[in-house]
This record gives sequence, structure tokens and C-alpha cells, in this order.
Amino acid sequence: MADQTPKKPVVIILDMANGYGWKPGSFGYDMVARVRTAQRCCLRSQGPGDSRHSMRRPTDNLPGQPSMMVGSDNLNVIPELQPINKDILIYKRLLSGFFP
Repeated sequence: MADQTPKKPVVIILDMANGYGWKPGSFGYDMVARVRTAQRCCLRSQGPGDSRHSMRRPTDNLPGQPSMMVGSDNLNVIPELQPINKDILIYKRLLSGFFP
């Protein structure tokens, strides 16, 4: 079996987009600084970051006004955690960032 040991660390950042309500002073916002520290450490080690958050399309036919709609500012990563250099941005279509 080939050696599958990771060569560089990767930081996976989930659900840190405007549409999730991350604002200074909001519940849990103190965590943003810790996530940013992890993101910067990964950058220093030349590993990629990975930001994942939900995306909805008009064709999803969801009731009401889904907040994570294509083309909205809600899909943008919060300013404190903007992707850097070779970071990867993934829009997940299901609640899980790892399935399917």
C-alpha cells in the first residue's frame, strides 16, 4: 500500500460565511479568533485551507427565503477568515461538509 501520510496540514473551516450570522459580539464569535489562528498556522506551513458552507439554488424549491442563496452576500466567507493564496472554497449542498 502506498504511503498515505499527509505531507502538509490542512485546516477545514466549516460554516464561517456571512449567512450564518457571524458578527462581532454574537454568540460564539470569540471562536473566530481561534479559527483564524489555525488558518494562519496552516498558511505558514504551506498547507491549504479549506472553507465549506452551504449553498442553495432557486431550483431547490425550498419554502420561504433560504439565506444561503447563489449570488447573495450571505455566501461570502466572513472578513476575518477570507481564503488566502491557495485555499479551497467548497459550497456544500447538504448539511454535512463531508458527505457525500
